[in-house]
Amino acid sequence: MKRDKLLTKISFLLIFILTFLMKDSISQESLTIKKIIIEDNETGGRLLSPPTESKKEKIKLIPPKSIQKKETNKKLIKEKEKAEKLKKIEIEKKRITEELKKKELEEKRITDEKKKKELEKKRIADEEKREELNKKRIADELKKKELEKKRIAEEQKEKEVEEKRQVEKQRRQQLEKQRRAEESKKEQLEEKRQVEEQRRQELDKKRLADEQKKKELEEKRIANEKKKKELEEKRIAD
Repeated sequence: MKRDKLLTKISFLLIFILTFLMKDSISQESLTIKKIIIEDNETGGRLLSPPTESKKEKIKLIPPKSIQKKETNKKLIKEKEKAEKLKKIEIEKKRITEELKKKELEEKRITDEKKKKELEKKRIADEEKREELNKKRIADELKKKELEKKRIAEEQKEKEVEEKRQVEKQRRQQLEKQRRAEESKKEQLEEKRQVEEQRRQELDKKRLADEQKKKELEEKRIANEKKKKELEEKRIAD
């Protein structure tokens, strides 16, 4: 808005200067007229207008030298005033131009500063965004590490539980094996006792007959082999 006002002011000044110069030029060009010199009118009488050859012709009365001098001085003063006015106009024009230039530079400086602030603001925003993303990345990595640590701990716990179960299973198997061994030993002792009992019975019956004894001994041997075989199959089955 201020810049438009300054431009309007400069335009008016230029129009004024051009109008003034054109007016002065026109007034000089229109003076192609005849001249009549008039001496000093000491009597103060009336000066008659001299006749002209044609209505279109113009007659210029030349005043006395004293009046010409005054007119010359007035003209010089007017020209001086005109020169001063022109000088003032040029100075004003230069001042306005410089002021306009200063305002343009100030506007440019303000625009550049505003742009710089916006760039700085954008840089700070980008930096904050990068920091937020970095924080989020670090948080995600920590969360991932915690989850991995938890998974490893759970796997280790499951492994320990499985190892404990296997140990317990082996212990039960060992106890079962020991129990079966003891039962087998008891059975063997029982068998031995029975054999001894049968031997005593056989010794008691030995008096009955040798054939009966041989038959009983053969049956006993077959029975023992069969029993041993069954025990062996049972042991193998277990």
